[in-house]
Amino acid sequence: MLKRLAALSLAVICAGSVLMPGMTGSSIVCGDVNGDGSFSIADAVLFQKWLLGVPGTELSDWKQADFCTDDNLDVFDLTLMKKALLAETPPDPTDPVTSRPSGQLSVAGRYFVVEDETHGDYREFYFGEDGTYSYDPGRYLSNVGHGTWVTDGDTIIMTEYKYGEVNRIRIENNFLVYVAEGSDGFRYGAVEDGACFWITAKTYDQFGDMLGNRVFSLTPSRNGVDEFLAREDAPEKQYYPDDELWNVTPEEISDGFGWRIFKYAQSCETYLEYMGKVYQLGTGFGGAGTVSFAMADLNNDKLFELYFTFSCGSGMHRSQIGRFDPKTKTVSVCDITFWENDMTFMLGSDGKTIEVYRAEISTNGSFTDVETVPKEKIGVLYRYDEDMMFKPDNRSDSRFVLNEKEQMIQKHPPQS
Repeated sequence: MLKRLAALSLAVICAGSVLMPGMTGSSIVCGDVNGDGSFSIADAVLFQKWLLGVPGTELSDWKQADFCTDDNLDVFDLTLMKKALLAETPPDPTDPVTSRPSGQLSVAGRYFVVEDETHGDYREFYFGEDGTYSYDPGRYLSNVGHGTWVTDGDTIIMTEYKYGEVNRIRIENNFLVYVAEGSDGFRYGAVEDGACFWITAKTYDQFGDMLGNRVFSLTPSRNGVDEFLAREDAPEKQYYPDDELWNVTPEEISDGFGWRIFKYAQSCETYLEYMGKVYQLGTGFGGAGTVSFAMADLNNDKLFELYFTFSCGSGMHRSQIGRFDPKTKTVSVCDITFWENDMTFMLGSDGKTIEVYRAEISTNGSFTDVETVPKEKIGVLYRYDEDMMFKPDNRSDSRFVLNEKEQMIQKHPPQS
């Protein structure tokens, strides 16, 4: 115990002075096992590969890795090296809040999936809050990979335990991108350069108020508006030259899911920014545009879809329900129209069902700050094949207009 306490003290001293005890001036940098004159994540990665016995791995000076000062290199030295590295280059990479700049996606404690080009499947990654990761290569394979991860600026560096393979993933605002350059690749399948990682629905089974499906309302702010408008594909103003764009996404939604939703105050047109692209959500001409949102994995593909209600129609007010599917990256609108009324979402008593209510809305002076008051439950959302469907509580309600497909489904509903 005394030895470990002394070693920990040494690690702290090293982190502060970056010189080994007993050395002066610019002699040798503590922890610099690759001989580049600095102590960085690269040294920890190299040392870990050396401990794993990766062929061709050499340390320029093994003594710089002897953080326990016992003339023996083992996992305890690696642990103290990482502690010293974290002390010298804060913030803590395992902290899901302080490890990222404002607006950057939180990674720790979250599950992601990425497409496997070899097997046409999706492999799942989990980034633990303790700095470890694991991944499942997919349903066709039983091998599970493990390793450690650290952040270096906007890059996640992953080192596999058994073989010492290193891979890099770049954090780009609200999603992750695989970087093939400088990466060894993952075993049991291939991930192509630039492949995007999606947050999975499984993640939120572990986080307090992030449990399962949820509904949320518009939360206007100026966050990211100028950045969004500077995009080459930014949507132009429609109908109103002095229209003003607002970010209406709650912070926990943009941080947790990588969605950023923007809405114009006068035209009421709404746009989703996701994985570097922009998608229009419904339409707002003559109505209030989007007024409520929900997230749910109704098609059971491990990813949360984004559902929204919107209204339009000058002189013929009507509201509809739309969905953005993150896997196909498409927007669709449910084939049902609710005339002369607005709709909003509520979470059912089971914490999973997305219920639909007739709503009264107030704008609080702006269509980007909409308050919806549920007045009457009118139905629920559900999945039929791969489509999003709406099941009215009262099929004879004259306020609904269904197309032929919806009419057929209502007459012959799927067996539960």
